[in-house]
Amino acid sequence: MPLRIRLHGNLRKYLGGRQEPISLDVAVSFPLRYILSQLGVPEGEVWTFSVNGGLADATTEVVSGDEIDLFGPVAGGSLNPAQ
Repeated sequence: MPLRIRLHGNLRKYLGGRQEPISLDVAVSFPLRYILSQLGVPEGEVWTFSVNGGLADATTEVVSGDEIDLFGPVAGGSLNPAQ
């Protein structure tokens, strides 16, 4: 079962014309950092990593069948919800 990878927000620019989700067939586990390098996504541009719906980081090991979501920074909003 392949890895499924979705890029959100500004990170979509790294899709390079590929359709989402990106599917990768893997035989061994490896850190999320490796996926970033394969997609050409600078690690500093990813603010939130998610694996199977849970928070992760660049060192989290992923295996076949995992679902990965990568999120860039989000802008907007207010520090004071009353405004």
